[in-house]
Amino acid sequence: MPQHPKTIEQTVSTFIKQKFIFDKNDKVLVAFSGGSDSVFLLEYLNNFKEKFAIQVSAAHFNHKLRAEESERDELFVREFCDSRGIELFVDFANVQDYAKNNKISVEEASRNLRYRFLEEIAIGNNFTKICTAHNKNDNTETILLNLAKGTGISGWGGIPIKREKIVRPILILEKSEIENYLNSKKIPFVFDSTNATNDYQRNLIRNEILPILKSQINPNIDEALFRSSEIFRQFSSILDEEVKKLESFFQFSENKLFVNYDSKSEFIFLMNELLKKKIEEFYKVKFEFSDFQKIESLSNSQKGKIAKFKHNLVAIRETTGILFTQHFELKEKNVAIEFGKEFHFENQSIQIIENEIPDFSEIIDINKIEGSLFIRKWKIGDKFKPINFNGTKKISDFLTDLKINASNKRNIWILSDSKKIVYVIGFRISDEVKITENTRQKLYIKWQKN
Repeated sequence: MPQHPKTIEQTVSTFIKQKFIFDKNDKVLVAFSGGSDSVFLLEYLNNFKEKFAIQVSAAHFNHKLRAEESERDELFVREFCDSRGIELFVDFANVQDYAKNNKISVEEASRNLRYRFLEEIAIGNNFTKICTAHNKNDNTETILLNLAKGTGISGWGGIPIKREKIVRPILILEKSEIENYLNSKKIPFVFDSTNATNDYQRNLIRNEILPILKSQINPNIDEALFRSSEIFRQFSSILDEEVKKLESFFQFSENKLFVNYDSKSEFIFLMNELLKKKIEEFYKVKFEFSDFQKIESLSNSQKGKIAKFKHNLVAIRETTGILFTQHFELKEKNVAIEFGKEFHFENQSIQIIENEIPDFSEIIDINKIEGSLFIRKWKIGDKFKPINFNGTKKISDFLTDLKINASNKRNIWILSDSKKIVYVIGFRISDEVKITENTRQKLYIKWQKN
């Protein structure tokens, strides 16, 4: 039997108070899709904003994935907020292109872009809380997904009620309660037709797996997993204290995370939990069971072996552990360098000028340059003539002689002309372009790490 609307409102009110979701004078931004959950959340908070002493605004992100339906949702959202005098922020993005460029699923791309939009609006307008309309059923789906993917203890905790400034005030309600409330009060909402398809993993769990679990095992599985997730979250917080004792195994600097990783260690379970947190914190990449399998395999491999993950994250086997870094390649193999202009790449910059400049790194003879100058990553087989060296030398051997480790070797760039390598950037110019007493025109190179 459906609960009375007042009972639903009281359930949410009690949950908000018990979980200390809002502080007095909070400026609250509600993620507003126009679906039933977000409509309930925005309507409830707008009606009870004086009770909680908060300000309420809304933000709508148009994913542009459902053609006319996406435009319908945006129009509904605008009219809903306008009719209630609620401040609204709207933006859109090409989710398909973002997913393709970052080699991730459309589902993950949508989530990343949506949260980035919310964070930018919150920071730019001094919102103290971001509210999302996740409910108890969403929590169930998340736990089942995490269990299937092997995300570990933290994944079993489901959707957190609070995470930094993000809060979820209606996580206590089931979907049916929300829709019954809206229908009883004749409050409109829109329906996302893709929810009925199994194109996304979450939809597959919602439409196929959960109905079987509810009919064959436990009709109250949402409530059961909600209680269990709270226990796991408490256990996870206790585990965090133990995990912190392994902090000395991790070193982070210049976007590189080094881990003294030993898959045979008796603490490997705790090590993996901390590694998962670090990877998510530093690189915004969620690790799954298959990712840890890659790490374990890498830890037993030879030095220089690499493993690749989402969002251009790579792990490289070093002598005493594993080094993580986000590795971004220029799309072009060779990028032309213009004289006088400063060129930025990764965490470095280079500038080539015909007149002497302060703090220059190298000087070369302009008349020994053939054609244009280009910058690129070095590759296996590259050779050059190090200044004051008799003969040529492979760059790989040159870097090895300098005791450059495997991970840093991969991030070395070169400056070349149309026929030869001119400069191993940051290390040595070629003997073929050095200045002599006969040099009439010089080029000054200024290189620095940013």
